[in-house]
Amino acid sequence: MSYICRLSPNFAPRGGLSNASHTQFSNFGSSHSSNSAQHQSVSVNEQLEEKWYASPEEINEGVCTILSNIYSLGVLFFELLCQFESERAHAAAMLDLCHRIFPPTFLSENLKEAGFCLRLLHPEPSLRPTTRYYKLFIGAKCEALESYN
Repeated sequence: MSYICRLSPNFAPRGGLSNASHTQFSNFGSSHSSNSAQHQSVSVNEQLEEKWYASPEEINEGVCTILSNIYSLGVLFFELLCQFESERAHAAAMLDLCHRIFPPTFLSENLKEAGFCLRLLHPEPSLRPTTRYYKLFIGAKCEALESYN
């Protein structure tokens, strides 16, 4: 079993476990306050984040695989690269991301990265790149650089 977790802005650890066939995610969520209004807000934010990072097959079938992790990696990659003017803009962009729609500024500023994200976020799991593919791709690039020197 391996330990897998998600990140959210406040980084209070909670995690999940995986085995060879299925992975269960949970996230690094916000620490809870005794204030019930704040607790409800945190709970709503956590629910939104879980939906943002969940792959289509996780949402529709409740199945999480390595290719689901690839989808979540695409969401994380997008979130790390994209800058948001407000929490509302962030939430809107994340909801659009489920349909593979990027903010115009993200496309204009990160064209290559947007293409990479689109591959990771493909709705059909079998059409997402595998970790093996990228390992071979990166290995080939490193060999090319070594032969260049």
